[in-house]
Amino acid sequence: MPEKSVIVFDLDGTLSDPSEGVTASLNFALESLGLPPRPREALTRYIGPPLKEIFAELLNTRDDSRIAEGIAFFRRRYLARGYRENRLYPGIVDLLKRLRVSGARLYVATTKREDTANNVARFLGIAAFFEGIHGCGLDTPKVAILERILTRETPVREAAFMVGDRETDIAAGNAAGMRAIGVAWGFGAPGELEKAEAVAETPAGLLNYFARAGHVGPAAKKGDVR
Repeated sequence: MPEKSVIVFDLDGTLSDPSEGVTASLNFALESLGLPPRPREALTRYIGPPLKEIFAELLNTRDDSRIAEGIAFFRRRYLARGYRENRLYPGIVDLLKRLRVSGARLYVATTKREDTANNVARFLGIAAFFEGIHGCGLDTPKVAILERILTRETPVREAAFMVGDRETDIAAGNAAGMRAIGVAWGFGAPGELEKAEAVAETPAGLLNYFARAGHVGPAAKKGDVR
């Protein structure tokens, strides 16, 4: 990998599993709006996309005020406790350590609000690994965040990577001219990662992918990258 590599990670479903806090907060919003709660397994598909899209679908509405009300209820619970109902995936700390030691410049780009994303990273104990932790909020597309990072870092295309678990991450990476890498341990449905350059099955496999691009990493493990 070239000397100046820039690797941008999605947060939810890529670095950590936020399903307990996100689904509980979604149900809090639904019940606050007088609607019945949904099974947790039916709500994990909403982890990752922007909140406006989530509540437009959950509430089956295009009414901006209704969507905003749902988002406000969601944030009430999530900001109070939901962001702490979260856990790192096994192997993530080692992945980040190895990449930092190798000289990679690491960032986070998430659809969360930026202050929330920073709170999550600090709670998980990984904030210090990153040059910047960026959130999209309600109105900024993820590709705009990626372009901002690339303008700051100016890597060659071969050294710029977007890593995520959902189709939106891959689309944003491709649109920004980055090498989009999917991870299979998150919340993507079958087929969502088909436009990724590669898909890692495990954090160790992702590290191995970067090792092949020039970083020091573990030996290849069959099935870790496809």
